[in-house]
Amino acid sequence: MKIFVINLDKSTDRLSHMTAQIDRLGYAWERFSALGPAQVEEMSRTLDLPLFRGTCSAGEKGAALSHYSIWKKVVEEGIDDALVLEDDVHFCRDARSLIDSLNEKISRGFRYDIVKMETSLAGIIIDRKGLNLSARTGLHRLRSNHTGAGAYLISREGCRKMIERFSASDRAVDLVMFSGDLEATHIYQLHPAPCIQDVWLKSGKKGIASVIGEERAEWRPGSVWVQRAKVPFRGVYDFLQTLRVWNRGLVKIRSCYKDGI
Repeated sequence: MKIFVINLDKSTDRLSHMTAQIDRLGYAWERFSALGPAQVEEMSRTLDLPLFRGTCSAGEKGAALSHYSIWKKVVEEGIDDALVLEDDVHFCRDARSLIDSLNEKISRGFRYDIVKMETSLAGIIIDRKGLNLSARTGLHRLRSNHTGAGAYLISREGCRKMIERFSASDRAVDLVMFSGDLEATHIYQLHPAPCIQDVWLKSGKKGIASVIGEERAEWRPGSVWVQRAKVPFRGVYDFLQTLRVWNRGLVKIRSCYKDGI
C-alpha cells in the first residue's frame, strides 16, 4: 500500500498536521503537490476533460485533478493499492490496526475498488451485513451517495474505473466517486469511520484554513454547491429504492475520532 497526501505548497500548516499524524501511525508516505491555478490552466490546454467546461471553482478543479493525477500514477506505475489523503484529515486512535487489518484482508483476496475511510456525519445507506475488521468496526458496501474525498483506499482497478468516470464528468471529485451509479463499482464504507475532515469535527478542531472553501462562498446557479444540495434528494430516492431490500439500511456513519491518535 502506498500513501499519498495531497497538499498545496503554500499550506505548510496542513503539511505539519499530516506529518505528525502519519509519522505516529508509523507508515511511510509521499507528499503529492496539489495542483494550483497555474497547473490547472496548463492542463486545460492539453487535456480535453468536461471538468474544464463545468462550473467547479478553480480550487475544486485543482483538487479534482490532483486526485485524477494520483489515479493515473497508480495505474502507470503498477501500484496495487493506494491510500489517498487530503491534508485536513484526522485519524482515530485505532486507525493503524484498522488499516493493517484491511491490508490483511486484501492480501487474502478481498476484492474492492474503493474503501471510504471517512465520514461527513451524513445519513447514508450501507449493507447491514459487513466484514468485521475489529470488534466494533465493519466494512460495508456503500449503496447511496456519501460526499467527501478526504480519505480513501483505492485499488489499481478502482483507479481505472475512476479515470473513466472522471473523463466523462464535470462534477467535483467526491461527487464523481461517491454518487451516481454505485452498483458499477465495488465501493465500501468503514463504519465507524477512522477518519474525519476538520470541517466536520464538533470538538477538537484544528481550525485548519480551507483553501477551497473560500472559493465556495458564493452560491451561483449550476455551481457545485447546487450539485451538492441535490445530493440529499438523490439520497432520499436511493433510500426509497432500497427499503425493500432486507439487508440494507439507512445509517448515520459515526466517526471513532475523539482526541486523535
